[in-house]
Amino acid sequence: YVARRAGRIYATALVATEGGLDDDISKQIFAGKRRPQGHLLPQTLIVQGGFSQAGGLRCLRILRIAVDPRVQRGGLGTALLNSVIKEAGENGFDYIGASFSLLPGMLGFWRSSDFDVVLIGMTKNAASAAHSAVVLKGISAVGKYLHDNARRRFSQVLSHWLSDPLSDLDVEIAFELLCQCKPSSV
Repeated sequence: YVARRAGRIYATALVATEGGLDDDISKQIFAGKRRPQGHLLPQTLIVQGGFSQAGGLRCLRILRIAVDPRVQRGGLGTALLNSVIKEAGENGFDYIGASFSLLPGMLGFWRSSDFDVVLIGMTKNAASAAHSAVVLKGISAVGKYLHDNARRRFSQVLSHWLSDPLSDLDVEIAFELLCQCKPSSV
């Protein structure tokens, strides 16, 4: 995907199709017997989150999104992401997500498009020296159900994780995550 202004490319998103796995493969993934290549989000949701239904759902994973530094913070990346979300809904995808190094300043972009952190790696990545995060946004009814359950479960465990396995998490990031987890007023 690309975003153009006056015919020039200023933003791009690299997106992969994942999921649509049969129940048998999803069970094998959960049991640690299979790791089919090219299905990072469903596998992570199954293995780390315990969401067995994630394998059978169709999803898009944002591998990379980049905006020309000269036009960053102008809404172009968000507009591009919203185009990807819209097209995913039109093409019958259930959810969309990403996995990335959780660095200060990263969450605001995803949260502005209603993505929620649903999983965090317990150890830091050797290359980025940061914990990894998985963000989700449900699109179909079943995708929204997965998103809501994953967000709810994450909200329930976050304070415990911050007291021990994630005690080294950047304070700004921890605060943003806790704000995501506060109950919405209805």
